Amino acid sequence: MTPKEIVTAYYNSLTDLAEIERYLHPQMHVEWSGDRGYLELTADELVAMLGQFLGRYASTRFEITHIIEEGQRVSVRYNHYVCMPEEPEVELLYSAGIAFWRIKDEKLYMGYVSSYMYK
Repeated sequence: MTPKEIVTAYYNSLTDLAEIERYLHPQMHVEWSGDRGYLELTADELVAMLGQFLGRYASTRFEITHIIEEGQRVSVRYNHYVCMPEEPEVELLYSAGIAFWRIKDEKLYMGYVSSYMYK
């Protein structure tokens, strides 16, 4: 898979924790700036955080609007949608973000993420 395909597959897998782990390098490090402040996460911490998040919603989906590959680096802009358990048929825009990923050994190795939550 190309780096662009790896990043696309990762965002498409964000509803399945077992699938997510296929795309994460064991020494992955993510620096994430968002509405809740600044986080530094390892692969295990990211999976744990995503697991907590997935348990709150009936469904979740990422839409990649822009993606650029340059060597082993990929930039992506995305929208994140969720459906609340009370209204599973209504999809809401939850957040938007940009991320810069470095690929190593065909896995996400280093990430810089900035996201904005819609209220």
